[in-house]
Amino acid sequence: MTLKDQLLAATEELKVAYLKSVEVQAVRHYEVCLVRKQWKEVDWCRYFNITPRVANEGTGSEFLSFPTNFYNTDNARRLRRMQDDVYRTLRLTQEQYVAKQHQLGLDHYHSSIDKLLLRLNKKGITEETKINIINGSVGINMNLMIEHDGKITRAWTIVAEGEVNITHYRYLVK
Repeated sequence: MTLKDQLLAATEELKVAYLKSVEVQAVRHYEVCLVRKQWKEVDWCRYFNITPRVANEGTGSEFLSFPTNFYNTDNARRLRRMQDDVYRTLRLTQEQYVAKQHQLGLDHYHSSIDKLLLRLNKKGITEETKINIINGSVGINMNLMIEHDGKITRAWTIVAEGEVNITHYRYLVK
């Protein structure tokens, strides 16, 4: 069994939990996009915490709009990126979007295992090294204790996610 196969086997529980988290994040993002698609300019002003102006004042077609010179600001660029994201997301059905994010999460998981292998190689753990992997998974994070050549190397994950970045793992080796 190769070192990569051993790592994949040791992190199977982590992969399942991670992919579940990716799917939950995808559903949440899709629902946010459904709401934002309905937003008018005044709703975006509220989101960016700016005061809208009254457009066409004194006519029968008054409405609240972005303030003067809004389109020359960082918020205008953020608005465009967010609106593009909404349209790109909603081109797919929710099931298609979740499936796409699931596949991207699986690809990220495999590339993270490859990164972990590179970090372990830097610590002197190669295919030829006799190792014993002690898996200590906690929640959706992972702690691996790798015993090799009379030494113990610790590898663990941290989860990073937020509104800007989708859920992803970072592997640390010490």
